[in-house]
Amino acid sequence: MPLFAAFFARFFAKKTPQPNPLLERAEAKFELWALALALLLGAVLRFWRPITADFPLGDGGLFYAIARDIAARNFALPSTVFYPTQTPDVPLAYPPLAFYVAALWSKVFSLESAFLVLPAIFSLALVVCFWRFCRVLLRDGFLTGAATLFYSASLSGFSWHIMGGGLPRALGLCFVFLALERAATLWRATQNTPQFRPRREVFWAGLWLGLAILTHLERAQFGFLSLAVLCLFYGRTPRAWGQLALICGGACLVCAPWLALCFSRWGLEPFVAAAQSGADHTPASVFFGFLLFSFVAWRYRLWFVPVWLAVCIFLLPRSSFIFLWFPLSIAFAVLAKALVPSRWPVAPQMIFRFGALSLLLWLYVGTSLKEIPRFHVLSQSTRQAFDFVRENTPPDARFLLTPVQVWSLDLPAEWFPALRACLHGF
Repeated sequence: MPLFAAFFARFFAKKTPQPNPLLERAEAKFELWALALALLLGAVLRFWRPITADFPLGDGGLFYAIARDIAARNFALPSTVFYPTQTPDVPLAYPPLAFYVAALWSKVFSLESAFLVLPAIFSLALVVCFWRFCRVLLRDGFLTGAATLFYSASLSGFSWHIMGGGLPRALGLCFVFLALERAATLWRATQNTPQFRPRREVFWAGLWLGLAILTHLERAQFGFLSLAVLCLFYGRTPRAWGQLALICGGACLVCAPWLALCFSRWGLEPFVAAAQSGADHTPASVFFGFLLFSFVAWRYRLWFVPVWLAVCIFLLPRSSFIFLWFPLSIAFAVLAKALVPSRWPVAPQMIFRFGALSLLLWLYVGTSLKEIPRFHVLSQSTRQAFDFVRENTPPDARFLLTPVQVWSLDLPAEWFPALRACLHGF
Protein backbone atom coordinates (compact mmCIF):
# COMPACT_ATOMS: atom_id res chain seq x y z
CA MET A 1 0.00 0.00 0.00
CA PRO A 2 2.74 2.53 0.75
CA LEU A 3 4.20 1.84 -2.70
CA PHE A 4 0.86 2.53 -4.40
CA ALA A 5 0.37 5.66 -2.34
CA ALA A 6 3.81 6.91 -3.31
CA PHE A 7 3.13 6.14 -6.98
CA PHE A 8 -0.15 8.05 -7.09
CA ALA A 9 1.31 10.96 -5.10
CA ARG A 10 4.13 11.25 -7.59
CA PHE A 11 1.90 10.78 -10.62
CA PHE A 12 -0.64 13.44 -9.63
CA ALA A 13 1.89 15.92 -8.28
CA LYS A 14 1.82 19.38 -9.86
CA LYS A 15 4.45 19.71 -12.56
CA THR A 16 6.59 22.79 -12.99
CA PRO A 17 8.52 22.56 -16.28
CA GLN A 18 12.29 22.57 -15.86
CA PRO A 19 14.37 24.02 -18.71
CA ASN A 20 16.10 21.33 -20.75
CA PRO A 21 17.54 22.65 -24.05
CA LEU A 22 18.09 19.16 -25.49
CA LEU A 23 14.53 18.09 -24.72
CA GLU A 24 13.12 21.36 -26.08
CA ARG A 25 14.94 20.83 -29.39
CA ALA A 26 13.64 17.27 -29.59
CA GLU A 27 10.08 18.46 -28.88
CA ALA A 28 10.38 21.20 -31.52
CA LYS A 29 11.37 18.59 -34.13
CA PHE A 30 8.54 16.34 -32.99
CA GLU A 31 6.07 19.21 -33.37
CA LEU A 32 6.96 19.69 -37.04
CA TRP A 33 6.80 15.96 -37.77
CA ALA A 34 3.51 15.71 -35.89
CA LEU A 35 2.06 18.58 -37.93
CA ALA A 36 3.10 16.90 -41.17
CA LEU A 37 1.61 13.59 -40.02
CA ALA A 38 -1.56 15.34 -38.85
CA LEU A 39 -2.02 16.94 -42.27
CA LEU A 40 -1.39 13.64 -44.04
CA LEU A 41 -3.70 11.70 -41.76
CA GLY A 42 -6.28 14.47 -41.81
CA ALA A 43 -6.24 14.61 -45.61
CA VAL A 44 -6.80 10.85 -45.88
CA LEU A 45 -9.68 10.88 -43.41
CA ARG A 46 -11.35 14.00 -44.80
CA PHE A 47 -10.92 13.38 -48.54
CA TRP A 48 -11.41 9.62 -48.59
CA ARG A 49 -15.20 9.81 -48.84
CA PRO A 50 -15.53 12.98 -50.97
CA ILE A 51 -13.19 11.72 -53.72
CA THR A 52 -15.23 8.52 -54.02
CA ALA A 53 -18.56 10.36 -54.21
CA ASP A 54 -20.19 12.07 -57.18
CA PHE A 55 -22.34 14.42 -55.10
CA PRO A 56 -21.98 16.41 -51.86
CA LEU A 57 -22.09 14.35 -48.68
CA GLY A 58 -25.06 14.59 -46.36
CA ASP A 59 -26.90 17.87 -46.01
CA GLY A 60 -26.40 21.23 -47.71
CA GLY A 61 -29.38 21.60 -50.02
CA LEU A 62 -30.42 25.01 -48.69
CA PHE A 63 -26.82 26.26 -48.77
CA TYR A 64 -26.54 25.04 -52.35
CA ALA A 65 -29.63 27.05 -53.27
CA ILE A 66 -28.24 30.19 -51.60
CA ALA A 67 -24.91 29.95 -53.46
CA ARG A 68 -26.77 29.28 -56.73
CA ASP A 69 -28.94 32.38 -56.33
CA ILE A 70 -25.92 34.54 -55.41
CA ALA A 71 -24.05 33.38 -58.53
CA ALA A 72 -27.15 33.93 -60.69
CA ARG A 73 -27.48 37.52 -59.42
CA ASN A 74 -23.84 38.37 -60.20
CA PHE A 75 -22.91 38.22 -56.49
CA ALA A 76 -25.67 40.55 -55.32
CA LEU A 77 -27.10 39.35 -52.01
CA PRO A 78 -30.77 38.37 -52.54
CA SER A 79 -33.41 39.07 -49.90
CA THR A 80 -34.93 35.61 -50.32
CA VAL A 81 -33.66 32.29 -51.61
CA PHE A 82 -35.70 30.07 -53.92
CA TYR A 83 -36.02 26.90 -51.83
CA PRO A 84 -39.63 25.76 -52.30
CA THR A 85 -40.84 23.94 -49.23
CA GLN A 86 -44.09 25.19 -47.71
CA THR A 87 -43.46 28.55 -49.40
CA PRO A 88 -41.53 29.21 -52.62
CA ASP A 89 -39.04 31.63 -51.07
CA VAL A 90 -37.19 31.59 -47.76
CA PRO A 91 -35.99 34.84 -46.10
CA LEU A 92 -32.21 35.00 -46.40
CA ALA A 93 -30.69 36.05 -43.08
CA TYR A 94 -27.89 33.48 -43.03
CA PRO A 95 -24.26 34.74 -42.89
CA PRO A 96 -23.29 34.78 -46.58
CA LEU A 97 -19.47 34.71 -46.75
CA ALA A 98 -19.10 30.95 -47.32
CA PHE A 99 -21.75 31.06 -50.05
CA TYR A 100 -19.86 33.80 -51.86
CA VAL A 101 -16.82 31.52 -51.80
CA ALA A 102 -18.90 28.69 -53.28
CA ALA A 103 -20.43 31.00 -55.90
CA LEU A 104 -16.97 32.20 -56.90
CA TRP A 105 -15.79 28.60 -57.14
CA SER A 106 -18.77 27.78 -59.41
CA LYS A 107 -17.56 30.34 -61.95
CA VAL A 108 -14.56 28.09 -62.61
CA PHE A 109 -15.84 24.66 -61.58
CA SER A 110 -19.31 23.28 -60.91
CA LEU A 111 -21.40 24.28 -57.91
CA GLU A 112 -21.77 20.62 -56.89
CA SER A 113 -17.98 20.31 -56.65
CA ALA A 114 -17.88 23.37 -54.38
CA PHE A 115 -20.04 21.60 -51.80
CA LEU A 116 -18.13 18.35 -52.29
CA VAL A 117 -14.51 19.58 -52.17
CA LEU A 118 -14.45 22.90 -50.29
CA PRO A 119 -15.81 21.52 -46.99
CA ALA A 120 -12.97 18.98 -46.85
CA ILE A 121 -10.40 21.65 -47.77
CA PHE A 122 -11.54 24.01 -45.02
CA SER A 123 -11.78 21.13 -42.56
CA LEU A 124 -8.13 20.30 -43.26
CA ALA A 125 -7.19 23.99 -43.00
CA LEU A 126 -8.82 23.97 -39.56
CA VAL A 127 -6.13 21.51 -38.42
CA VAL A 128 -3.48 24.13 -39.22
CA CYS A 129 -5.45 26.87 -37.48
CA PHE A 130 -5.82 24.70 -34.37
CA TRP A 131 -2.08 23.97 -34.44
CA ARG A 132 -1.27 27.68 -34.58
CA PHE A 133 -3.50 28.33 -31.57
CA CYS A 134 -2.04 25.45 -29.52
CA ARG A 135 1.47 26.61 -30.33
CA VAL A 136 0.82 29.98 -28.72
CA LEU A 137 -1.33 28.67 -25.88
CA LEU A 138 0.66 25.63 -24.72
CA ARG A 139 4.25 26.73 -25.46
CA ASP A 140 5.24 23.07 -25.59
CA GLY A 141 6.31 21.34 -28.78
CA PHE A 142 5.17 17.87 -27.77
CA LEU A 143 1.77 18.97 -26.45
CA THR A 144 1.15 21.12 -29.53
CA GLY A 145 2.04 18.37 -31.98
CA ALA A 146 0.15 15.69 -30.07
CA ALA A 147 -3.00 17.81 -29.68
CA THR A 148 -2.93 18.56 -33.41
CA LEU A 149 -2.62 14.86 -34.21
CA PHE A 150 -5.53 13.96 -31.95
CA TYR A 151 -7.79 16.58 -33.45
CA SER A 152 -6.90 15.67 -37.04
CA ALA A 153 -8.08 12.10 -36.36
CA SER A 154 -11.23 12.89 -34.33
CA LEU A 155 -14.23 11.83 -36.39
CA SER A 156 -16.76 13.72 -34.27
CA GLY A 157 -14.61 16.82 -34.65
CA PHE A 158 -14.83 16.91 -38.44
CA SER A 159 -17.74 14.69 -39.50
CA TRP A 160 -20.17 17.62 -39.78
CA HIS A 161 -17.53 19.71 -41.55
CA ILE A 162 -16.94 17.53 -44.61
CA MET A 163 -20.64 17.35 -45.50
CA GLY A 164 -22.12 19.72 -48.02
CA GLY A 165 -23.50 21.82 -45.18
CA GLY A 166 -20.09 21.84 -43.54
CA LEU A 167 -18.82 24.59 -45.83
CA PRO A 168 -19.78 27.49 -43.49
CA ARG A 169 -19.16 25.38 -40.37
CA ALA A 170 -15.53 24.55 -41.19
CA LEU A 171 -14.70 27.98 -42.62
CA GLY A 172 -16.25 29.70 -39.61
CA LEU A 173 -14.11 27.68 -37.20
CA CYS A 174 -11.00 28.52 -39.21
CA PHE A 175 -11.69 32.21 -38.63
CA VAL A 176 -12.45 31.56 -34.94
CA PHE A 177 -9.10 29.89 -34.29
CA LEU A 178 -7.22 32.56 -36.20
CA ALA A 179 -8.83 35.07 -33.84
CA LEU A 180 -8.03 32.91 -30.80
CA GLU A 181 -4.41 32.65 -31.90
CA ARG A 182 -4.09 36.45 -32.12
CA ALA A 183 -5.75 36.86 -28.72
CA ALA A 184 -3.52 34.22 -27.15
CA THR A 185 -0.50 36.00 -28.58
CA LEU A 186 -1.81 39.23 -27.10
CA TRP A 187 -2.20 37.84 -23.58
CA ARG A 188 0.57 35.23 -23.53
CA ALA A 189 3.43 37.07 -25.28
CA THR A 190 6.35 38.73 -23.55
CA GLN A 191 5.19 42.31 -23.56
CA ASN A 192 8.57 44.04 -23.30
CA THR A 193 9.88 42.78 -26.65
CA PRO A 194 9.97 44.88 -29.85
CA GLN A 195 7.92 42.23 -31.68
CA PHE A 196 4.97 42.70 -29.33
CA ARG A 197 2.40 45.02 -30.93
CA PRO A 198 -0.89 44.85 -29.04
CA ARG A 199 -2.78 47.08 -31.44
CA ARG A 200 -1.93 44.78 -34.33
CA GLU A 201 -3.08 41.71 -32.42
CA VAL A 202 -6.35 43.41 -31.42
CA PHE A 203 -6.96 44.44 -35.02
CA TRP A 204 -6.40 40.97 -36.47
CA ALA A 205 -8.36 39.23 -33.73
CA GLY A 206 -11.33 41.53 -34.34
CA LEU A 207 -11.10 41.07 -38.11
CA TRP A 208 -10.99 37.26 -37.94
CA LEU A 209 -13.83 37.17 -35.43
CA GLY A 210 -15.89 39.48 -37.64
CA LEU A 211 -15.34 37.15 -40.61
CA ALA A 212 -16.47 34.27 -38.41
CA ILE A 213 -19.74 36.13 -37.76
CA LEU A 214 -20.16 36.60 -41.51
CA THR A 215 -19.68 32.85 -42.00
CA HIS A 216 -21.49 31.02 -39.19
CA LEU A 217 -23.22 32.57 -36.18
CA GLU A 218 -22.92 29.56 -33.87
CA ARG A 219 -19.19 29.23 -34.60
CA ALA A 220 -18.84 32.93 -33.90
CA GLN A 221 -20.65 32.44 -30.59
CA PHE A 222 -18.10 29.73 -29.75
CA GLY A 223 -15.38 32.24 -30.61
CA PHE A 224 -16.79 34.96 -28.33
CA LEU A 225 -17.11 32.58 -25.38
CA SER A 226 -13.65 31.09 -25.96
CA LEU A 227 -12.13 34.56 -26.05
CA ALA A 228 -13.81 35.40 -22.74
CA VAL A 229 -12.45 32.24 -21.08
CA LEU A 230 -9.01 32.89 -22.56
CA CYS A 231 -9.00 36.42 -21.18
CA LEU A 232 -10.22 35.16 -17.81
CA PHE A 233 -7.17 32.93 -17.37
CA TYR A 234 -4.44 34.75 -19.29
CA GLY A 235 -5.56 38.38 -19.30
CA ARG A 236 -7.00 39.10 -15.85
CA THR A 237 -6.18 42.81 -16.00
CA PRO A 238 -8.39 45.81 -16.76
CA ARG A 239 -6.25 46.43 -19.84
CA ALA A 240 -6.85 42.87 -21.10
CA TRP A 241 -10.60 43.17 -20.61
CA GLY A 242 -10.49 46.46 -22.49
CA GLN A 243 -8.65 44.73 -25.33
CA LEU A 244 -11.32 42.02 -25.34
CA ALA A 245 -13.99 44.70 -25.65
CA LEU A 246 -12.09 46.25 -28.57
CA ILE A 247 -11.83 42.86 -30.28
CA CYS A 248 -15.56 42.25 -29.93
CA GLY A 249 -16.35 45.79 -31.03
CA GLY A 250 -14.11 45.44 -34.08
CA ALA A 251 -15.81 42.17 -34.99
CA CYS A 252 -19.20 43.85 -34.81
CA LEU A 253 -17.96 46.65 -37.07
CA VAL A 254 -16.80 44.11 -39.67
CA CYS A 255 -20.23 42.48 -39.86
CA ALA A 256 -22.27 45.66 -39.24
CA PRO A 257 -23.25 46.27 -42.92
CA TRP A 258 -24.64 42.76 -43.28
CA LEU A 259 -26.46 42.89 -39.93
CA ALA A 260 -27.97 46.27 -40.77
CA LEU A 261 -29.19 44.91 -44.11
CA CYS A 262 -30.77 41.84 -42.47
CA PHE A 263 -32.44 43.87 -39.72
CA SER A 264 -33.85 46.31 -42.25
CA ARG A 265 -35.30 43.44 -44.29
CA TRP A 266 -36.51 40.97 -41.71
CA GLY A 267 -35.86 42.30 -38.20
CA LEU A 268 -34.86 39.89 -35.44
CA GLU A 269 -37.41 37.18 -36.19
CA PRO A 270 -35.17 34.91 -38.37
CA PHE A 271 -32.36 35.03 -35.78
CA VAL A 272 -34.72 34.20 -32.91
CA ALA A 273 -36.21 31.28 -34.87
CA ALA A 274 -32.74 29.94 -35.71
CA ALA A 275 -31.65 30.14 -32.07
CA GLN A 276 -34.62 27.97 -31.06
CA SER A 277 -33.97 25.26 -33.64
CA GLY A 278 -31.85 22.14 -33.30
CA ALA A 279 -31.35 19.76 -30.40
CA ASP A 280 -28.90 19.49 -27.55
CA HIS A 281 -26.10 16.94 -27.82
CA THR A 282 -24.12 15.99 -24.72
CA PRO A 283 -22.09 12.81 -25.30
CA ALA A 284 -21.75 10.35 -22.44
CA SER A 285 -17.97 10.60 -22.78
CA VAL A 286 -18.01 14.05 -21.17
CA PHE A 287 -18.07 12.42 -17.73
CA PHE A 288 -14.81 10.69 -18.51
CA GLY A 289 -13.66 13.97 -19.97
CA PHE A 290 -14.27 15.81 -16.71
CA LEU A 291 -12.06 13.34 -14.87
CA LEU A 292 -9.36 13.65 -17.49
CA PHE A 293 -9.53 17.45 -17.53
CA SER A 294 -9.29 17.57 -13.75
CA PHE A 295 -6.07 15.62 -14.01
CA VAL A 296 -4.80 17.91 -16.78
CA ALA A 297 -5.58 21.08 -14.86
CA TRP A 298 -4.04 19.81 -11.63
CA ARG A 299 -0.87 18.37 -13.11
CA TYR A 300 0.02 21.06 -15.66
CA ARG A 301 -1.95 24.05 -14.36
CA LEU A 302 -3.99 24.29 -17.53
CA TRP A 303 -7.19 25.38 -15.82
CA PHE A 304 -8.28 27.02 -19.06
CA VAL A 305 -8.88 23.58 -20.61
CA PRO A 306 -11.59 22.17 -18.26
CA VAL A 307 -13.37 25.53 -18.09
CA TRP A 308 -13.30 25.68 -21.90
CA LEU A 309 -14.88 22.23 -21.96
CA ALA A 310 -17.58 23.28 -19.51
CA VAL A 311 -18.42 26.30 -21.67
CA CYS A 312 -18.76 24.06 -24.73
CA ILE A 313 -21.10 21.65 -22.94
CA PHE A 314 -23.32 23.97 -20.91
CA LEU A 315 -23.39 27.17 -23.00
CA LEU A 316 -23.19 25.61 -26.47
CA PRO A 317 -25.12 22.33 -26.04
CA ARG A 318 -26.41 22.22 -29.61
CA SER A 319 -22.94 21.59 -31.08
CA SER A 320 -21.04 20.57 -27.96
CA PHE A 321 -20.21 17.21 -29.55
CA ILE A 322 -18.11 19.13 -32.10
CA PHE A 323 -16.58 21.86 -29.95
CA LEU A 324 -15.50 19.65 -27.04
CA TRP A 325 -12.96 17.84 -29.24
CA PHE A 326 -10.68 20.87 -29.15
CA PRO A 327 -10.11 20.80 -25.36
CA LEU A 328 -10.33 17.01 -25.39
CA SER A 329 -7.46 16.79 -27.89
CA ILE A 330 -5.30 18.93 -25.62
CA ALA A 331 -6.20 16.71 -22.65
CA PHE A 332 -5.20 13.53 -24.47
CA ALA A 333 -1.91 15.17 -25.46
CA VAL A 334 -1.20 15.95 -21.81
CA LEU A 335 -2.10 12.38 -20.87
CA ALA A 336 0.34 10.97 -23.45
CA LYS A 337 3.11 13.17 -22.03
CA ALA A 338 2.29 12.46 -18.40
CA LEU A 339 2.49 8.69 -18.85
CA VAL A 340 6.29 8.93 -19.29
CA PRO A 341 8.45 10.12 -16.36
CA SER A 342 10.14 13.44 -17.10
CA ARG A 343 13.33 12.31 -15.34
CA TRP A 344 14.17 9.84 -18.08
CA PRO A 345 16.89 10.66 -20.66
CA VAL A 346 15.68 12.57 -23.70
CA ALA A 347 15.86 9.74 -26.27
CA PRO A 348 13.90 7.06 -24.36
CA GLN A 349 11.52 9.70 -23.03
CA MET A 350 10.55 10.80 -26.55
CA ILE A 351 10.33 7.19 -27.75
CA PHE A 352 7.95 6.17 -24.98
CA ARG A 353 5.94 9.39 -25.37
CA PHE A 354 5.49 8.58 -29.04
CA GLY A 355 4.45 5.05 -28.10
CA ALA A 356 1.80 6.32 -25.68
CA LEU A 357 0.65 8.84 -28.28
CA SER A 358 0.41 6.15 -30.96
CA LEU A 359 -1.68 3.90 -28.71
CA LEU A 360 -4.16 6.66 -27.92
CA LEU A 361 -4.17 7.88 -31.52
CA TRP A 362 -5.02 4.41 -32.79
CA LEU A 363 -8.30 4.57 -30.90
CA TYR A 364 -9.15 7.76 -32.79
CA VAL A 365 -8.11 6.46 -36.19
CA GLY A 366 -9.82 3.09 -35.76
CA THR A 367 -13.13 4.76 -34.97
CA SER A 368 -12.80 7.18 -37.89
CA LEU A 369 -11.95 4.46 -40.42
CA LYS A 370 -14.93 2.44 -39.24
CA GLU A 371 -17.46 5.27 -39.45
CA ILE A 372 -16.39 7.26 -42.54
CA PRO A 373 -17.81 4.80 -45.12
CA ARG A 374 -21.23 5.35 -43.54
CA PHE A 375 -21.47 8.93 -44.80
CA HIS A 376 -24.55 9.06 -46.99
CA VAL A 377 -24.85 10.65 -50.43
CA LEU A 378 -28.01 11.35 -52.40
CA SER A 379 -28.12 8.38 -54.77
CA GLN A 380 -27.88 8.74 -58.52
CA SER A 381 -31.24 7.01 -59.00
CA THR A 382 -32.89 9.58 -56.72
CA ARG A 383 -31.33 12.42 -58.69
CA GLN A 384 -32.57 10.83 -61.91
CA ALA A 385 -36.05 10.74 -60.39
CA PHE A 386 -35.71 14.46 -59.67
CA ASP A 387 -34.83 15.01 -63.33
CA PHE A 388 -37.93 13.11 -64.39
CA VAL A 389 -40.08 15.22 -62.08
CA ARG A 390 -38.66 18.45 -63.49
CA GLU A 391 -39.22 17.40 -67.10
CA ASN A 392 -42.68 15.90 -66.72
CA THR A 393 -44.52 18.00 -64.12
CA PRO A 394 -45.71 21.64 -64.17
CA PRO A 395 -43.72 24.23 -62.18
CA ASP A 396 -46.50 24.70 -59.62
CA ALA A 397 -46.91 20.99 -58.87
CA ARG A 398 -46.99 19.99 -55.21
CA PHE A 399 -45.27 16.91 -53.80
CA LEU A 400 -45.33 14.92 -50.61
CA LEU A 401 -42.01 13.43 -49.52
CA THR A 402 -42.31 10.83 -46.80
CA PRO A 403 -39.69 11.67 -44.14
CA VAL A 404 -37.30 9.10 -42.72
CA GLN A 405 -36.98 8.54 -39.00
CA VAL A 406 -33.70 10.45 -38.60
CA TRP A 407 -33.73 13.97 -40.04
CA SER A 408 -29.99 13.94 -40.78
CA LEU A 409 -30.52 11.01 -43.18
CA ASP A 410 -33.48 12.57 -44.98
CA LEU A 411 -31.42 13.56 -48.01
CA PRO A 412 -34.28 13.60 -50.57
CA ALA A 413 -36.21 16.17 -48.50
CA GLU A 414 -33.01 18.19 -48.06
CA TRP A 415 -32.01 18.30 -51.73
CA PHE A 416 -35.30 18.06 -53.63
CA PRO A 417 -36.25 21.76 -53.18
CA ALA A 418 -32.73 22.88 -54.13
CA LEU A 419 -32.29 20.75 -57.23
CA ARG A 420 -35.73 20.95 -58.79
CA ALA A 421 -37.93 24.00 -59.34
CA CYS A 422 -41.04 22.35 -57.89
CA LEU A 423 -43.21 23.31 -54.96
CA HIS A 424 -42.74 20.82 -52.17
CA GLY A 425 -45.25 20.99 -49.37
CA PHE A 426 -47.33 18.92 -47.00
